[in-house]
Amino acid sequence: MGIQKCKVCNHQFTYKEIFISFFNIFNRVYCSKCHTKHILMVYVRLLNGLLTPLLLFSVLLLPWPLSLLLIILDVLIFPYYARYHPAD
Repeated sequence: MGIQKCKVCNHQFTYKEIFISFFNIFNRVYCSKCHTKHILMVYVRLLNGLLTPLLLFSVLLLPWPLSLLLIILDVLIFPYYARYHPAD
């Protein structure tokens, strides 16, 4: 899986645009070429909703360096599994 392209103009989103959207509460990305607003798909929100508590709970079960590594890995690979659709 690669970083997604705009569904309207087929322009490739940058890693930075998607990465920043991870920390945005609304998870929106705007295409830098056609300015279309894209919203994070529901299944990705659910996946993040399940992964985040599991990763945070892993801090209690695993040694802290391993837990920290898992959390950082999740944040860094987010742009590769994040999928967006144009807002209506």
